[in-house]
Order: sequence, then structure tokens, then C-alpha cells
Amino acid sequence: MQHPKILFFIDGMAPTLDEQVEAESLMPCRIMFRNANFVDPAQFLKKDVVVDGEIVSKSYGSFEPCDGVHGVACPKAYKSKFPDAKTAVQLYTAAREKMFADSRAKVIEAADAASTRRVALANKDVVLAGEAATLAAKATEQAAANLAKASGQDQPTPENEKVTSGEPDTPETDSETPTEAATAQAASDWTNS
Repeated sequence: MQHPKILFFIDGMAPTLDEQVEAESLMPCRIMFRNANFVDPAQFLKKDVVVDGEIVSKSYGSFEPCDGVHGVACPKAYKSKFPDAKTAVQLYTAAREKMFADSRAKVIEAADAASTRRVALANKDVVLAGEAATLAAKATEQAAANLAKASGQDQPTPENEKVTSGEPDTPETDSETPTEAATAQAASDWTNS
């Protein structure tokens, strides 16, 4: 949103120090000094002209586009068409505050929506993590059951009573170390399956 353009009409070629100070009081508006002596009031009058046998009212001048006018030398045509500078500044301020309020409301709404999405995704992640843990536990139990079934340890026998009773495996002979016994047991399980 651009700052309003104010035409400051002066009586002469350059503004006086007082006019410059007065223009600075209108900031942040864009102030354009115009020499009121070069504005012809007749250029804004409508004149009747005959065009193709008909009388048509035409204006032979045009206004310089602006948001407001200021200055004691302001032509009457400009005063009647455009608001004064103080009114233009008030309109600009009101429009800017409305724009900022709307922007603030949109930012707050977007932040709330993002927060809600983050909470929903976090809850979904917790649920999915719980489901994954449950599936992993079931898969581990199933794999252990399949391994026991494949190795023939699903039925109690005198050879595997220690495994099914929950007692740790111990080597059959004293000459074997626990690592050698576990390797020998794994090799025999693999060859039996």
C-alpha cells in the first residue's frame, strides 16, 4: 500500500521554509509541490463544442491524479474534486490499520491451524509408534515360535526340557566352553531343520 500522494500548491517557483515545514508535518505522504500560477482554471471548464452537427460538452483539461491537495494557493477546481491532505491521511491510516488487522488475524489463524496440525501429527505418531511396537512384539513372538517349531523344541522331550523349563543351557561336557556349546547347538539345530 503506497503512501498517499499530496499535491501541495504554492504561490511561486519554490516552497518557502514555512511551506517546507508544513509539508514535513504531512509525512509519510508523498508531497509534490506545484506552482499554482501555472494552473489555468479555465482548463477545467466544460465547453460546448459542435461535433458532427451535435453540441457536445467537453473538458479541455485534466487533473493531475492525487489522493489529496494542500496549500493556501490551491485552485478551486482541485479543492472541489479532491479531499484535503488531512482527510487523505486519515483515510490512508484507517485503510492501513484495517489491512494490518486483517493480516494479523490471518497470521493468528494460520498459526492456530499449524499448531493443531502439529498436535494431530504428534498424536498420530504416538499411535503409530504404539502399533509398531505391538506388531514388532507379535512378530518376535511368532519368529520365536516358528524357530522353536522348526528346531523341534515345541514338544517337551528329555533333550530340550531345560529349554522349555526356562533353565539356561549348560554344556553337556566339562571340556566345552559355553561359546563352543552354543555354536555346536546352533549347528545341530540348523542341520536338523
